[in-house]
Amino acid sequence: MTAALDAAEEGLEVTLLEARRQLGGATRSFSRDGCWYDNGHHVVLGCCTSYLQLLSRLGVRDQIRLRPLDLTVATPDGRMARIAASRMPRPVHLLPSLLRYSHLPFRQRLRSLRVLAALARVDPSGSPSEDLALGAWLSERGVGERAVEDFWNVFVVGMLNAKPDDVSLQLAAMAIRTALGGARSGSDFGWSDVPLVALHGDPGAAALHSAGVDVQLGVDARGISQEGSTRIAVATGAGTLFAKTVVVAVPHHRVARLLPMPRASALLSSPIVNVAIRFDRRVMGETYLAAVRSPVQWVFDRTESSGATRGQVLVVSNSAATDDLRRPRDELVRRTVEGLRCLLPRARFATISDVVVTREPHATFLGAPGSRSSRAATPTTTPGVFIAGAWTDTGWPATMEGAVRSGSRAALQARSYLEGCPILLGAPR
Repeated sequence: MTAALDAAEEGLEVTLLEARRQLGGATRSFSRDGCWYDNGHHVVLGCCTSYLQLLSRLGVRDQIRLRPLDLTVATPDGRMARIAASRMPRPVHLLPSLLRYSHLPFRQRLRSLRVLAALARVDPSGSPSEDLALGAWLSERGVGERAVEDFWNVFVVGMLNAKPDDVSLQLAAMAIRTALGGARSGSDFGWSDVPLVALHGDPGAAALHSAGVDVQLGVDARGISQEGSTRIAVATGAGTLFAKTVVVAVPHHRVARLLPMPRASALLSSPIVNVAIRFDRRVMGETYLAAVRSPVQWVFDRTESSGATRGQVLVVSNSAATDDLRRPRDELVRRTVEGLRCLLPRARFATISDVVVTREPHATFLGAPGSRSSRAATPTTTPGVFIAGAWTDTGWPATMEGAVRSGSRAALQARSYLEGCPILLGAPR
């Protein structure tokens, strides 16, 4: 959507192909029994400036609830700790709450603060940081397994969709530096007050229509080939389209079906599993919380956005959820409900009226050590064909921010190549 809008605003003729019946890429919504559910709970940080600018272009920036970080971290035995931004200047605005973080012994809190500071100083562009796992780097600095579980996983797994042992130091350093080392609002934490279809899909369709983009839903690209020196053919289930240039915005595990990109096939995927539970009463007072030592990672109150008029809708979002991906649905639901009832005493007495499970096996690429060489550059070996997507070499983890930045970059390079020729954007599954 970003690439199409950028190109159209330059006066180019744009066609956008989307294999699904709904715009929004990896962010989707569906209705069930009068409630709206998303395929995953997506959050945004204040440092995601390009994504927030896209929302402003779509006229929905006010639908994001972005507030200074104030996170409750719970354990199954009822203990609570809090990580919240203070009025102190960046990057020490989290210092007071981290010093009081009771899930770690005091010495481990001091060690974690020193390690956080060291992580923020790691050069995210250096090759040593790309080839080393964050987990090994933490271990070298005396961070034990309990500290990883009770503190580091809260942020690393949620931000990077990977466990410390599975993610490169480079990506972790980039995320920490960007969220903690820039503007004070960079660590602000937010999410949508409406279903994702009302944040991305419908407003995106309206903005694209206003910009003159020909949006074709339910049309998947099946092949891309060069026709002569100035024309590219895109084969679809509905026929063949021709253009002077093409931007391909597909997941990493599907791009090889369209283009010869052997390196992309080396990228692994990391899953996200969400369980939405509809209770007959309010069981959680917080709008969101994280958990440690629990089968539950993050819990969000999605009652308002779901449209539920009674009770409370909570969404449990588990990242890097390879084990949950393989569990039978009944076992997954049982574990999740038991986990919630340990964390939230009021849930023990509530009746559950509905449970919705969504599993995204390829939610993001896995930013493993050494994976950067497999992330595609924007130009391809086919003249006039460019790549966009959060998995491309944006320097960012797999985020909506990275997706938007890649789209802008692809449109810029396509415009430079075109010099005024029509443009076709393919966005199949």
